[in-house]
Amino acid sequence: MNDNSDLAPVLTEILNQKPYASRVSKLLFETLINCDGRTFRAVEEELDFLEQIRGASPTRTKKQKRLHGQILGNLKHTHYFTSEHLIENVRLHWAAEGNQAEVVKMKEDIARAKDSDLSDAQLWALASQYAETLAGAYGTRRSARKLTGEWIVYSSIEGKNYYLDLAVHAELSDEQALFDRLKSGCPEFPFCFQAPFENLTEKSE
Repeated sequence: MNDNSDLAPVLTEILNQKPYASRVSKLLFETLINCDGRTFRAVEEELDFLEQIRGASPTRTKKQKRLHGQILGNLKHTHYFTSEHLIENVRLHWAAEGNQAEVVKMKEDIARAKDSDLSDAQLWALASQYAETLAGAYGTRRSARKLTGEWIVYSSIEGKNYYLDLAVHAELSDEQALFDRLKSGCPEFPFCFQAPFENLTEKSE
């Protein structure tokens, strides 16, 4: 978290102007006020897109999904993306099973190049080519709307979204702790934490 004390009034005004402001929990409101500017903008863009705000640009993150299980099954999540998540998206692309043949080919080409008589200029050109290929994974995932980042957790009740807080993937290691944190932090939205749960087999990503 950053010290955004000077920006807090501006960010507060931005949030209060949103038509969904009354459905943003105090917990999330305070999180956004205290986060860095790029996270604030990324989350704002995701919320505007979810709410179909006029003029909102389509985001390129993964499609929103319901969480799963008896603990979190009434909640949903959508991703927000900032530049700090870029490397993870590149890693995920090249770790995917469908891309392993290309990875093997690149490794073989690089190994051969090390033992070749290529000039320094040719080696640098080859390195530049593969650097561009590796980094291009970001554009591929963006075009396919597969960008991952961290989460905005929310609940949909009678066609309206109630936004609870930001969360990180690691919090799934203790689903009860995540549920308890959100429930205790959002007393204004008690209906978001009540059964029945639906689509319990749907997996989160």
